[in-house]
Amino acid sequence: MRRLLGIMFVLVLAGCGTPAKTMTGAEAIQQIDDYLKDAVAAAPAGVSLVRKADATNGSGCVRGLSDSGFTGQVKAEVAYEAQVDPAVAAQYLQALGDLFDRKWGKPERSADNVGVYVDEVRLYGDYWPEIKRLTVGGNSGCVWVGGTPGPDDRP
Repeated sequence: MRRLLGIMFVLVLAGCGTPAKTMTGAEAIQQIDDYLKDAVAAAPAGVSLVRKADATNGSGCVRGLSDSGFTGQVKAEVAYEAQVDPAVAAQYLQALGDLFDRKWGKPERSADNVGVYVDEVRLYGDYWPEIKRLTVGGNSGCVWVGGTPGPDDRP
């Protein structure tokens, strides 16, 4: 056991947890959009989803166990949003949960949220009743914006 812990410690110090090559930020956004295609198509009639996408959030991409030491990697995020009434949101979140279950396995569910992980991508549906906002989206794991570390990154 001590030997295993020692090896894990060396691997963390050596930076083995940060890959030298990943998909690009644009490829990660495309992957999320591909996963969300059926989810967006399942929107109830009359719901107009507005798309937002970026690959700039680096807050969760760190080295080691301390939640510091940012690597320079980012998480791609795609979200489709609409203003809807609670009944429409409940119907859509139920449909999303059923879709996720058929395609990827049992999702996590609550009254205002449904989510599932697919290949390091978190797909979700959220509803904020106080502002009547429905969001269907996905977040990738950490990727290099250009696929490999840039000159200011710390792999």
